[in-house]
Amino acid sequence: MNTSSIETQLLLCPLRPTRAGELSDSFQHPEKLLHEKPVYGLLDHVGPRNGANSMETVSGFAICTPSTGGTAIRAGPDGGCCVVHGSMVHLYDWMLEEHPPINLDYQRVNDVGWIDSETVVVTACERLGHGGGGMGLFSAGTGELRHRFQVTHDDQVKSYTAGALSFSSNYKIFSSCKGRSNEYGIGVWDQITGKQIDFYYEPIGWSLGEADRLQFLHGTNCLLVATLFPRNDNCYISLLDFRDKSMVWSWSDGGAPATDER
Repeated sequence: MNTSSIETQLLLCPLRPTRAGELSDSFQHPEKLLHEKPVYGLLDHVGPRNGANSMETVSGFAICTPSTGGTAIRAGPDGGCCVVHGSMVHLYDWMLEEHPPINLDYQRVNDVGWIDSETVVVTACERLGHGGGGMGLFSAGTGELRHRFQVTHDDQVKSYTAGALSFSSNYKIFSSCKGRSNEYGIGVWDQITGKQIDFYYEPIGWSLGEADRLQFLHGTNCLLVATLFPRNDNCYISLLDFRDKSMVWSWSDGGAPATDER
């Protein structure tokens, strides 16, 4: 079995629900991965069964969405992974050897994504009264901050909370954003320069800045944005085309979006 298959099975097995609503594992795993390198946030929910090479559910475990502040797991391009919990991002190589973690000093992490095997993007909440928050680029090997992504409005840098992440094949980074005034919507940054290159403002009566999920659709060059209950009173799903700054399709159980001239 190659390393990619091992890593994929290890990440997916705790997330395989049974009809009883619990989680189980039907794969056989190397003893080293199961006994020496527990993944932070998952150890309490899995345990050995029938020897060293299998796992069983100890208690039900639900993976939360980034916006709910729960644990998130992201597989890396080289077989490693990162595990998010609270203000910490734990980084592992393909054998689950842990690298120095990313610690945001009590700022809750909302989402994380891999740029490449050496760098990750982390989004976090703004701390009231302290500013900060937003989105940063970190070294996956050392946990050090390499770049902070800024949001500007009327040529002024704004403090904001960054939420769900997505990436395009032409080196763009998308993130849901919510600030203190006008910074509600979807921000876009150049992956190479780290500069903000676009911002899609949230229409009146619609929700983009608190999105739970972003997914760039490479076949259409559009961004799918989903804000779901209970993050908001209503559910909102949008398809955004940044080439002409249009919402080409939308659905909500609360009605259609209003026109916003900002």
